[in-house]
Amino acid sequence: MKIQKIWLTVHFNQGDAHIELTINYLTKEISMTHGHNDNNVTFNDNINNIKVLEDRLKCTRAALAFAKKELLTV
Repeated sequence: MKIQKIWLTVHFNQGDAHIELTINYLTKEISMTHGHNDNNVTFNDNINNIKVLEDRLKCTRAALAFAKKELLTV
């Protein structure tokens, strides 16, 4: 029997921030969203929410590092 990974979805959370990372192992493509806008990760907000933006950045960095590790081992 052959087991083949095709899709993987992982959620990264930091404080009030959330990033969803989806990996397609066949095409080696990734997409990240934060729940408010499909197919993008935005940082547009006002200075009152700077903590959320900083937490979103931490989630984005963690998601990219995870995707890199996953796709380099395939």
